[in-house]
Amino acid sequence: MNFNLTEQQQQIVDQVREFTAQRLAPGVLERDEQQVFPVEAFKEFGAMGMFGLCYPKEFGGTDIGYLPYILAVEEVSKVDPPSFFHRLLLLLSSGVAGKTAPFVSF
Repeated sequence: MNFNLTEQQQQIVDQVREFTAQRLAPGVLERDEQQVFPVEAFKEFGAMGMFGLCYPKEFGGTDIGYLPYILAVEEVSKVDPPSFFHRLLLLLSSGVAGKTAPFVSF
């Protein structure tokens, strides 16, 4: 059994890792202490298509699958684990897809 990531999956990991290093890591402790949500970073993450990875194209997603989405959530968790940003990512994949379609293209 092959457990290596596909090229597409690795590209997503690399893209999210770069995003988190540049946009989430700076100021993460201050935002946590002040309980500030990084709205602009959230919008940028959505513009990158990360919220639509596991949703069908007819709902505005990319239909790439749940594994790439989980990999994206994992990368965010490495930088900002207790955040609302992280919890919202998990919520968007929690089986309420029909109710979260508007978030796909946030």
